[in-house]
Amino acid sequence: MSHHSIRQKLREGDAVYGVMAAEFFTPGFCQIAGNAGAEFVIFDMEHGGVGLDVLKAQMSFARGARVTPVVRVPGIAYHLIAPVLDAGAMGIMTPMVETREQAENLAKWCRYWPEGIRGLGFGVAHDDYRAGDIVEKMKQENERTLVIALVETAKGIMNAEEILSVEGIDVGWLGIMT
Repeated sequence: MSHHSIRQKLREGDAVYGVMAAEFFTPGFCQIAGNAGAEFVIFDMEHGGVGLDVLKAQMSFARGARVTPVVRVPGIAYHLIAPVLDAGAMGIMTPMVETREQAENLAKWCRYWPEGIRGLGFGVAHDDYRAGDIVEKMKQENERTLVIALVETAKGIMNAEEILSVEGIDVGWLGIMT
């Protein structure tokens, strides 16, 4: 399983650089982004209108170009997150996180046991269709998967300290809608 994770760099205090894509879904996009120095691409399902089939191809292109594929899912719900992770996303950005409980759910939905409750599915895109030790794959995925809480409402901003203190939330992306 490929292990080009930006999560470890962030933990070490390093900066990482990337781009958000909402409309640019050509086969060469991820390679071009990587050649330009991007370490990650955030594919925007919330506002970009991209479906899972196109997204799955883009994540494969990203992984091949050694660019970390992150997906901004359209909402905070397990059924929106799990298929994207299984399709090969190495990170999830979830909009409208407003409470500690939502952040706790987000963190556990993105990780396998014992850190979370993500459903088990192996030999698919996220593990490069490879056989192997399932327990080791679970550990690798848990270590690699970046979880971003997009805190963008007044309620969320008021609860930001609680949200960002949740174990398993790696990045708090703060912004406020007016």
